[in-house]
Amino acid sequence: MRSFFIVLLLAACGVALVAFASLLFSQIDTRLVLSRFDPSLSEPIPEVPYHAPRVIEAGMYTLASGTTTFSLSNPVESRDSYTGTTRLTTGELTLEQSKFDDWSGSGVFLLDMSSLMFPHNDDMLDLRTPDFFAVDDFPDATLTIMSIARHNNSSVFNLVGRLTMLGQTHDVLIPEATIYTREDTLVLEADFNFDRTQWGMTHASPTFSGSKGYSMLDDTVHVVFSATFSFPENE
Repeated sequence: MRSFFIVLLLAACGVALVAFASLLFSQIDTRLVLSRFDPSLSEPIPEVPYHAPRVIEAGMYTLASGTTTFSLSNPVESRDSYTGTTRLTTGELTLEQSKFDDWSGSGVFLLDMSSLMFPHNDDMLDLRTPDFFAVDDFPDATLTIMSIARHNNSSVFNLVGRLTMLGQTHDVLIPEATIYTREDTLVLEADFNFDRTQWGMTHASPTFSGSKGYSMLDDTVHVVFSATFSFPENE
């Protein structure tokens, strides 16, 4: 008889324990992060709203910020290069989309050439002087995008532009530029080359001097262009 009561008591305790556990865990926020090393560090997971990435839309985008980098190299020692960066003052980019999902567009950007700075010491050429970019006489340059064509169904676009600098304007080809969205902004990134002698920068040119010595700089200038835009409704 005593054994029967003991078994009955244990069964009752078991039922009570199960009921208590069910009640306890029903009060625990199932969002708790349980640390396997220190359970006392458990805390609710913050609810972060999901934001779907913006898609490229047709419209006119206003420049928020941007830079342009110019690089020139020595034809003998490529490591002896000059790299200077200038900021974009103003800019607009217009994108148009046809009913066949083809993209086209145009744009214009003003470069503050007075902010262009290159590393300089007694052994290096000063590229801000009239022999090169002549930033005192021509403090601005303009890059005009004449046409935009999308490469297949991707974020790669082929651009045709015109660069006005040193009082002269010449065509530039900008292949494989990328246009994509980053959070609530549109980003345009591109790199291209141009022949500086077309703009009259013939000083230290291997073509015009007939020399490829250490005091020369390649005729080709490599340009890295980066611009961030506000969406039309965020202007």
